[in-house]
Amino acid sequence: MNPRSVVQGIAAGLLAAWVSASPAAEGLAVGVDAGTLGAGVSLSKALEPQMLSVELDLNAPLQRSYSLNNGGTHYSGTLRVQGLGLLAHYSPWSNLFHFSAGVFYDNNHVSMTAQPTDGSYTLDGQSFTSSQLTSLRGEIRLDPVAPYLGIGLGDGTASPGWHLTANAGLLYQGVRADLTGTTPYATGSAAYNALFAAMEAQRRIISSDVGDLKWYPALTLGLHYSF
Repeated sequence: MNPRSVVQGIAAGLLAAWVSASPAAEGLAVGVDAGTLGAGVSLSKALEPQMLSVELDLNAPLQRSYSLNNGGTHYSGTLRVQGLGLLAHYSPWSNLFHFSAGVFYDNNHVSMTAQPTDGSYTLDGQSFTSSQLTSLRGEIRLDPVAPYLGIGLGDGTASPGWHLTANAGLLYQGVRADLTGTTPYATGSAAYNALFAAMEAQRRIISSDVGDLKWYPALTLGLHYSF
């Protein structure tokens, strides 16, 4: 079965549960959250009081510095994180501790610029001077749909009033690296083809090296008000 179809099925199920929930204000909570996914707002609804709730999160973009040393070339740039999440929280024993599952639609990516070392770039073990390769940029793209699993403390919908929550989990998202370079070589020439063959080999190496980004830590603290 296609993993993306599974994720879409989970999202559809959570949405159906939200729509079928009582429209009454009781058990409805609004909140503000901050963490490794950025800062944002949330809307929660209790489906089964003190046992099962659903939550919709909207996070503002978060940017961080990011650097990578690969094959003798240094890349530096910015990691941009932004996400829209739909989660279900299940408390099997009490409304204090819960398990969470859901999906995030995100726009996470890293934009990087390579810095030549002693006037040259190294690609797949080959050295190219800054006159042969006048610029080199990279981008790490992450799948836009990512399933989430986590645990947490607190229930924003437990009772009327203010509540603190804390959640820790992981997002699983596919990752791909791209490299873009500029060169004075004529397109289709032997030198051009050799350069871009080395770039493609280096791109595959970087894709393998950044595989740890598939598992993105999602740590969140929240303050919620339940009606």
